[in-house]
Amino acid sequence: MTLNEIKEHMSRNQFKTIANRCGYKCERPSDGDHGVDFKVDEVTFVNMPSGPRLLDTGRTLQFQLKATTSHNIELLEHSIKFDLEAKTYNDLVHRLQNNYPLTLVLAVLPDLEIEWVTCSDNEIKQKTQLFWFRPPIHAQLTENVATRRIEIPIEQRIDLNFLANQFEELFE
Repeated sequence: MTLNEIKEHMSRNQFKTIANRCGYKCERPSDGDHGVDFKVDEVTFVNMPSGPRLLDTGRTLQFQLKATTSHNIELLEHSIKFDLEAKTYNDLVHRLQNNYPLTLVLAVLPDLEIEWVTCSDNEIKQKTQLFWFRPPIHAQLTENVATRRIEIPIEQRIDLNFLANQFEELFE
């Protein structure tokens, strides 16, 4: 695989691991993703006469994933800046304007490949930071043809509370 493919696969697996750890189903769309790399389905326990059952709630979030290394971002005190493909930025804006947001997940790996994954006797550690981004509610499509610089607050780092917070924000 190319280095870009390796970064992409590692980043996908890290995002899926977080989703699964928090009790969500995380799947890649099968046919014609149209810019959607992952969909995350909420599941819940329901008490039925026959006993408790685990069911999908019908609530789904969709994500576009981009993977990069530290030298491709600009790290500021309270945010990071990243040059996102203009077409991807426009996908995010269009979806937001149509009331079904697509959220960008930006995976930032260390510059040195040797630091991406380390293994020891008792753990495998992947060193990746995940951030999320959605354009402001009144954002306009960019006329840029190559890239659109985005700024992501450091507080938008993905942790184990991220998906629960997103479901609450977008569906409550």
